[in-house]
Amino acid sequence: MSNTGVYGDTVDLEISRATDVVRVTLLGETNKPHILQGSMDLTNWIPLITNLPVNSFFEFFDTNSANWRERFYRGVKPK
Repeated sequence: MSNTGVYGDTVDLEISRATDVVRVTLLGETNKPHILQGSMDLTNWIPLITNLPVNSFFEFFDTNSANWRERFYRGVKPK
């Protein structure tokens, strides 16, 4: 799992797994848009969710995580 950024500012992630669901907590700047992205190969990234952190964080539950052997995550705050 990764939070390596390509554009914008990178943000911190906390990642945990309970059963077959991965929980990603994005720690960012309150009331500023942030994007959580996922990748299977660290080359092709897709947006999973765009959200405004409340109290500096938001959570994303990847209910599809059981479908893949591994998945990478990164969080960015667009400029």
